[in-house]
Amino acid sequence: MRLVALLYLCALAALIVTADRGALPGPLMAIYALPWGDKAVHGLLGLCGAFLCDRALVGRRWQRLPLGSSLLSVALVLEECSHTALAHRVADPLDALATLIGVAFGAWAQSSCSCSKKRAATSVPS
Repeated sequence: MRLVALLYLCALAALIVTADRGALPGPLMAIYALPWGDKAVHGLLGLCGAFLCDRALVGRRWQRLPLGSSLLSVALVLEECSHTALAHRVADPLDALATLIGVAFGAWAQSSCSCSKKRAATSVPS
């Protein structure tokens, strides 16, 4: 699972660099052209990233929060803030909010998967 999370983070970094250069591929631009398409992409990227990172770092926590989601949240919000320094990007607080909502759902989904596995492993067969 760690390899999958690492590959996802590399793909996410490549997407961020491509977007920062203003060179997103056509299909992705079509999604961004839809109403709320940009926010949906931010939420989906946050959700998938949190799920995979928390899965890769299962059991590791920071201040009672899953470590993967915590690190991903900080990195993605800082990345959104960095748009103020780029001429062709706009720092949108709603993008950061959509990302954080996605991260929260991803962390919840991963913890739900972990809890159900723990319950199944500790339950006594009848």
